[in-house]
Amino acid sequence: MLIALLPLTALAAAPEVGVSIEPLVAVDTQRQGDEDHTETWTWIRAHASQRTDSGRWFLSVQADHNLRFGSDNEGIWSLRVGESGWAGRIGPTHTR
Repeated sequence: MLIALLPLTALAAAPEVGVSIEPLVAVDTQRQGDEDHTETWTWIRAHASQRTDSGRWFLSVQADHNLRFGSDNEGIWSLRVGESGWAGRIGPTHTR
């Protein structure tokens, strides 16, 4: 049974996956009092897609992180799904 399925696995292309991470750190060397002295930002982008016999699926995810250090530490995450879906033919109709 496994031997019969092996030719079918070659029909689908391998998925394409990518990730980018962009960090930024700012330090206040002239801080006064209790204000925050260090702040970091991080932007993360990830995507994946794969072609199949009937079309192509694709997924994009985005995340932003901000963190402040000082007398009190504060942080926030922002997560979003970017352009995602499936594109392909259903009979004579192309859908996306």
